[in-house]
Order: sequence, then structure tokens, then C-alpha cells
Amino acid sequence: MGLCDQASALLEQEARCLTLQSPCHVFGDIHAGNLDDLHFFADTVWPRGARLAPGRLLFLGDYVDRGAASLECVAYLLALKLTAPRKVFLLRGNHELRDVSSWVEYYGAGSFLAQCSARFGGERGAHVWEVVNTVFDRMPLAAVVDGDLFCIHGGIPRPRGALSQIDAIQRVPAAAAVSPPYPCEDPDLSRVAYECLWSDPASASREGAMDGAGYGANPRGATAQCFGRAAVEAFLARHGLSYIIRAHEKTAEGVALSKGGRVLTVFSTSKDHDLGGGAVSACLLIDDGCIEVITKDPGYESRTDRRKRAAAAEAAASQAGAAADRAAGAASAAAAAAVARTKFLFP
Repeated sequence: MGLCDQASALLEQEARCLTLQSPCHVFGDIHAGNLDDLHFFADTVWPRGARLAPGRLLFLGDYVDRGAASLECVAYLLALKLTAPRKVFLLRGNHELRDVSSWVEYYGAGSFLAQCSARFGGERGAHVWEVVNTVFDRMPLAAVVDGDLFCIHGGIPRPRGALSQIDAIQRVPAAAAVSPPYPCEDPDLSRVAYECLWSDPASASREGAMDGAGYGANPRGATAQCFGRAAVEAFLARHGLSYIIRAHEKTAEGVALSKGGRVLTVFSTSKDHDLGGGAVSACLLIDDGCIEVITKDPGYESRTDRRKRAAAAEAAASQAGAAADRAAGAASAAAAAAVARTKFLFP
């Protein structure tokens, strides 16, 4: 539990809305669904370790649930944070809430609580789950990159009086009272945190149902909200920003644009939400005034898997001769060529 204690102490010192500079890679939902995706990002973005990464690494939340490797995913990301605290930043997602990550009835074996119990037993597993949740409680809610890009898990909170949305986020306590066990001393700030984690951009068909400020009901449930184009434009204008980068929703292409291209959704797992075998995971690179999309090709093979296959092929080649050796070399080259595709977005 020392890893969690150190991470909690570090995260509690950070602002609720971080101020970061580019270059910065931004990652969406991971959901512990496929460690291959983390292998891909490690191979592509920080091949020599997080401390030597060419810029900052910003994760937008949803590290647990759905997939089978919640514990491994959390341990790896917290270790990254402690290894490079000024380069790695972990925002909170809605699955970093107790009432979500304990929903065994819905997520079954994919629930974080269920995975802790399966690994450590009922009582010990519940303790591990709670200790990790104390880390989640202290994660920041948002980040602004280069004074121009607002990054968050779900979306923008509704304005509250004269206080700007970002100022309201900054006032949320470090151990955010979004859900138990912390008491809610300020219901408005608790609601701000909740909306940061749960909000979605309104679909085109629901734009007309938004209120005068551009906010409205969310199909996720009565307590969630949607934000429309008017809300996005008002938020960006008030804070002098250009784009909103968020996670929270699946997309088979790894990225999606909405609200006139001002909202970018990034999804960083290819094995979640039944998106099919052709789905890709993606991250964004913010650098030199541009946003670039990096996607994991479905044919990608990690360095670890390539080494294992090359060793097996070498052993087979020593028995079967040079023809097998040549075939293995061609297959390895094809796998390496599938490492990444990039797409230039904004000048």
C-alpha cells in the first residue's frame, strides 16, 4: 500500500485544474481492458521511460472497471506518476468513484471491487479497493494546456453565478466530496465535480432540447447533464480557450469531433464497449500549436510480443532452415510497420 500512500500525498498537492505546457500527450479511457494498449503507448510515446518522455503525459481518467486488469493498470499508472511527477498527470474519471467501481451487479467480474476480492479475498480485497479509492479521491479534475486547450474526463460544468467554471473547479476540495465517504460541505462544489466527471456533449438530435445556457438532460440518467454548442462557445469565450479535449465516450476510430470541431473525444482502449475487432485506440499529441492523432493499428504487435515471437521463430528456423527464417523476418517487419498511424488535425 506504500504506492498508494505516496501517490495520495503527491496528488493532494496538485491544483484541481492543472496548468500544463506542451508538448503533451493526452489519453482517454483505458478501462484496464487491454494491456496491449498500454504496451503500445509505452512503445510509441515513452519507449525509454516516463522521465525521458518528450513532453508531458496527461491521462483523462477511467482506469478501472470493464477490463480484467484494473489492479495492474492502476499500479502501473501510479508508478509512472511517482517516477516522473512533473511529467505524468492523472485526472479523475467517473469510474474513479466508489459507487461506480463497486457496481458488481452491473460489471460482474469486470468490476474493480470484484477484481480486488478475487485477487486478495473478500475482506482484504475490500481494503485494497478502499485504499486505491483514497488515491482516486485526490486526483485533479481538469487541466489547461498552453492556455488554449481545456482537458477533462466528462465535460464542462454548468456556470454558477459570477464564478467562472474553472475557478469553481479550483475550489473543489482535494479529497473531492463527489460520493461517500466524504461529507458534502458545499453541495455546489460537489455538483461541479460530478458534472466534470459525468457530462457529455449533446447529440445533434438533442441540441434543440438544451436550455438557454446550452445545457440539458443526459440520457445517462437524471443526475447527469449534456452540454450543447452554445454552452461550449460561451465556456471557450469566457476562459479564452480554443478547444475542449475529453474522454468518457467510446469511438471505434479512437477520436471523434463535435460542436463544430471544438470538442475532441479521445478513447484509448481498443477492447472495450464491444466496438469490434477493427476498433483502434488513440492518443493526442499537442505540440507547436498543433494537435496530432496517434492511433494503434489493429495489426500492432508490442515489442515484448515481437521478441517472444522472434525467439520462437529463431528456434523454429534452426530446425526448419533458412526458409522459415526468412518468413519470420518478413512477418516481424510487417508487425513493426503497424505500430502507429498519425493524422494532422489543426494548424
